[in-house]
Amino acid sequence: MIRRFNENLDNIYFVYCFLDPRKPGNYKFGDITLDHEPIYIGKGKGNRHQNHYKLYKTRNTRFYSKIQSIIEKGYEPKFIILSDNLSEKESFLQECHFIELIGKIENGGPLTNLTDG
Repeated sequence: MIRRFNENLDNIYFVYCFLDPRKPGNYKFGDITLDHEPIYIGKGKGNRHQNHYKLYKTRNTRFYSKIQSIIEKGYEPKFIILSDNLSEKESFLQECHFIELIGKIENGGPLTNLTDG
């Protein structure tokens, strides 16, 4: 990625969402609309989201079980960036916002997140 000279190099974080490709539809949460059911919200920098593709075989959480199920059915989980060019603090706040907005499984939502951010 080429950065402009005046771009803040601290704003390298992003907030991402994994979607279940087996469940297309019109999923509206506040001012965002997703074309597949969301299953996980995370934050990171660099290729953080790609680590999930490596970890699903060795981790035993709802999210990794869902990823494994999707892959075993012949699909690839969809991935989108919800917010980018964020500071670490901003990414944490955005992650919490999206988890609360969409909702975790235990609160009636579809997200497999174990924490609120």
